[in-house]
Amino acid sequence: MASLVSIDTIRDNSESMGVRLDDEVAQALASDVEYRLRQIMAASIEVMKESGRTTLYTKDLEMAAKLLDIDPPLGYQSNLGLRWGEATLGAGQPLFYIEDEEVDFEKVINASLPKVPREVTMTAHWTAIEGVQPQVPMNPSPAEARMNELVPRGATTAHALGAAGNSDNATVKPAAKHILSVELQMFFDKVISSVIDYEKDDLRSAALSALRTEPAIHQLLPYFVSYVTERVTHDQKVDIKLMESMMDICDAMIDNESLFMDLYVEKLCPPILTCAVGKYLGPNTQDQIPTFPLRRKAVSILRKLAINYGESSHTLRSRLGRSFLKRFLDNKQSYGSHYGSILGLANMGGTDSIRVLLLPNVKLFEEFIRDEIQGDGPRKAEALECLKVLVETLTTLKTDKKVEVEENGESEEDLRTALVDGIGPLAASEILKLGDMKLVKILLKSLIPV
Repeated sequence: MASLVSIDTIRDNSESMGVRLDDEVAQALASDVEYRLRQIMAASIEVMKESGRTTLYTKDLEMAAKLLDIDPPLGYQSNLGLRWGEATLGAGQPLFYIEDEEVDFEKVINASLPKVPREVTMTAHWTAIEGVQPQVPMNPSPAEARMNELVPRGATTAHALGAAGNSDNATVKPAAKHILSVELQMFFDKVISSVIDYEKDDLRSAALSALRTEPAIHQLLPYFVSYVTERVTHDQKVDIKLMESMMDICDAMIDNESLFMDLYVEKLCPPILTCAVGKYLGPNTQDQIPTFPLRRKAVSILRKLAINYGESSHTLRSRLGRSFLKRFLDNKQSYGSHYGSILGLANMGGTDSIRVLLLPNVKLFEEFIRDEIQGDGPRKAEALECLKVLVETLTTLKTDKKVEVEENGESEEDLRTALVDGIGPLAASEILKLGDMKLVKILLKSLIPV
């Protein structure tokens, strides 16, 4: 097969340098020159494609030469395509040459001088700290950032601006793209499909373990948070097991010490709070007892959030406490919602929240559930569960070191009567069944306003 580089060309170049070559050597050298030319042209085309262009420039050849560790050609730097001319020497031998652009000296002399460039200076400032952009003069203000989001970018900028100019109320906002690697996309899909697969416990446990220990999934955090929020919003009254799986995902992400969760705590609280104090969960609104383990799990996750991220979000614990208290005092809520709110108040602030927020309202809550418990209504079992968890919560006040009781010689009958008046007969009856008079005194002491 004949080479693209003729032997005559090789022989002419060698003779110009005073070297004479045999035909075999010239043929081998011509083949090698052709290989090198094809190699650098292939690399140049790759550089052109990576630049998003369809025109090959001399700078692509220069970059390809650098990538191949070859001395780049000098004197051919241009952003425009070269114009080639053709001349015939005779006998069908064409000669190609670069056409030089004609320059009018009068235009060059009379043209205005370019502006003097600014002096190069360098300053250091924080562009972003832990994903949050600080408000410093070098960074754009929030108003400027919102304006920049409306500016179209890319190859169709002129067309987009023209379309926006024809309409007074038109707003152009470019779509934001978050590019994930194929491995991360596969990890996300595999974890989601495994966690909601209740028949394969081993695969499900492995997926949660990977989510709990994998350090390189920080890019997937917004996707997991969005997925949990979407599923809880749309399926909270459809599938209880799916809600438990979503809580397992939240618990696993919180346990992963390699993930920076501070930015996602605010977005993660609403779906967890919904599973804790939602009015009705699952398809059966007439029987909410099967949802009580889910509510207990959700409250434990919120407690973990408050402990781990209470310092970075100073109002987190207080806002969660207000949400639980509001649900506890609302008689229009279901017993399941009250069940979750009692657990939430007990876990958010410990004995302090129980003594200050829960205990003064026990009698009012007992009046709300008394008729259901003393009667034979359809929700008696739910009301009894609420009373049970309420008594369990009150018994934790025995460990409160801030309340000191004194032996003042009161009889047990007087203490029983005072307890019934303070927290109601149902709760008092359950407390008195424990036979712990010290707990009774602590409850009565805590009921006295300071």
